[in-house]
Amino acid sequence: MRFSPATTPILCALLTCLGTGCAEELPGTSPIEDQLHYPMGMAVVGDALLVVNSNFDQRYNSGTITALSLTAIGAQIAGAATEPLIPTTLPATGRSRARIAPFGAEVLTVGASPADVFVSSRGTGRVTRLRLDGTTIRCDTPGVVAQEATDCSPGHIVQTGESDAFSIAFLPSVGAAGTLVVGHLASDSNGATRITVIDRATFDSRLANEAGGTLLSATTTVAAFAEGIVGLSAVSSDPGLLYGSVANGGLKAGTLISMRVTTGKTPISIESVLRLGQDSLAASTRGLVLSADGKRAYVSLRIRVRDSVGGLTGPALFNSAIGVVDTASGHTLSVLEVGEELGKPMLVERAGSRTLYVPDIRSSELFALDVTEDAPLLRAILSPRAVIGGQTRELLSTPYEMVVAPAPIGGRTLAFVSNFGNSTLAVIDVSDADPAKHRIIARLGRALSDDGTTEAP
Repeated sequence: MRFSPATTPILCALLTCLGTGCAEELPGTSPIEDQLHYPMGMAVVGDALLVVNSNFDQRYNSGTITALSLTAIGAQIAGAATEPLIPTTLPATGRSRARIAPFGAEVLTVGASPADVFVSSRGTGRVTRLRLDGTTIRCDTPGVVAQEATDCSPGHIVQTGESDAFSIAFLPSVGAAGTLVVGHLASDSNGATRITVIDRATFDSRLANEAGGTLLSATTTVAAFAEGIVGLSAVSSDPGLLYGSVANGGLKAGTLISMRVTTGKTPISIESVLRLGQDSLAASTRGLVLSADGKRAYVSLRIRVRDSVGGLTGPALFNSAIGVVDTASGHTLSVLEVGEELGKPMLVERAGSRTLYVPDIRSSELFALDVTEDAPLLRAILSPRAVIGGQTRELLSTPYEMVVAPAPIGGRTLAFVSNFGNSTLAVIDVSDADPAKHRIIARLGRALSDDGTTEAP
């Protein structure tokens, strides 16, 4: 393993909460406003970069979602040249935040600014709906008391009835106003995990009635069929079709499921169950992403490592890999072993090429793979460390998710990575089409130690 003993508590926290529920009793005070705290999910809308702060160590009495101005970030790091900049605060211009339930995971946006923002929260099993106008994020209704330790009125929150709400997708053509689909990680006593379907039109009515003094009950539909959904991705060319990756459990790990969502009595039906690799070798998935045309799925895998005589009788050793799946045939086209424990993949398609970026939550490296062809090629590895001013700095630390700004900022195309391990953001210049020329140009926010009490390098 290439991770140091000092990173182990942070890594264990993330891995534990990827497989089990987290407590919801929260001591502490309101989160500070100019810092991140165990960030996970991210999204970009217009000039806003949204970051979900999970509050995994329960230091504060809530989680948050922070909106940052991309223009302000660009101004803050304009001087980044020969070595990365390390601002210890987030830019104040255009910054806003809303307190939400703790253990926030994924974030999804619908529409341009003003946009609807939906965040799943692990321990509470909630889905919170917020409104983003420019870079102002909020989840309150005037005259309605917010729920305890949040800034959100009750109409902005749906309690799914299931624990560990994690991945989230949106199907715009299912239902009058579209449909949200939420995957859960925790299983019930029968070893089944739930998929929650939330009608957006009902959510609209819930908010409208709350403003009039009446709160509709939250209506969700659940279907149990698998254990541990860590990734959901909708197929834009086929309304109602989406894919999910299974973390562990009854359908066996290393599994990709295609599902059909409708507005009928049976809202979810499984269309196919795709096994990636041999049954004896596949262990789990950590997420997936679809190509824009929906023809390829790229899946982060954990796989069993055979012992020296080709068997599986020894200790449970694992490796990581990226699997490429033809969604039409269900065939696994290739599996490339890379890294130690890959996280959520992210795909960039431009000028006829496809580059897959995958963070490694153990080594804290970021891999860039050329997946233009069906056999992935490793093009670059972004190192987690750099010597700046004579001191070694952690630029990547248990990286969770990467997003790319929709337009150039200061003449550069920038990507952002949430560093769960030290509560910062890494900023990467991805302007060049060649991933080997990409480099980390900044790290934003105060880096925290493993226990969250002191500054780290």
